[in-house]
Amino acid sequence: MKPFRYGKSRELATTPIFRLQEIEAEHPRTGSLRPYVTLDAPDWVNLVALTPEGQLVLVRQWRHGTRRFELELPAGAIEPDETPEQAAARELLEETGYSAASIVRLGEVAPNAAFQGNRCYTVLAEGCRRTGETAFDEGEDIEIVLCSPAELRPQVGDTVVNSMVICGLYWWFERQGRVAWP
Repeated sequence: MKPFRYGKSRELATTPIFRLQEIEAEHPRTGSLRPYVTLDAPDWVNLVALTPEGQLVLVRQWRHGTRRFELELPAGAIEPDETPEQAAARELLEETGYSAASIVRLGEVAPNAAFQGNRCYTVLAEGCRRTGETAFDEGEDIEIVLCSPAELRPQVGDTVVNSMVICGLYWWFERQGRVAWP
């Protein structure tokens, strides 16, 4: 297999959170040219945030894509001058008012490699304590939810459907040795 070769591109739309492009690509085997659409979005970070008592710090918020309230890990876009760990600390405080005693990266994934080039990093934030007030972005309205992992499990596939949340939980379970690979 060989990679596709790219030619002309044009911007289809620009929004505050992504840029939509159409890119001409040549098929490496057939030589045929056709347009492909890509969505350029910033990298972002998910946090598996744990209190000293072992409670998960979660957020519930309205999501326009699913048009319902979603229960999620705290998360947000990584600013150009930040590491995923720095963005995680900032987002945790902004969205929940919590600060972590320690933050360590668990893993990263490509959210949708078919048409997105960005990455989603998951970090483990341990020793989270309420240290301040929330500072929501304009348009955010977030409810903070504390629950045990056992209380969260029945909600996966129901109120928890975000694939990046489920992936973040996977990274955490794998780190704990709770994922059994053959």
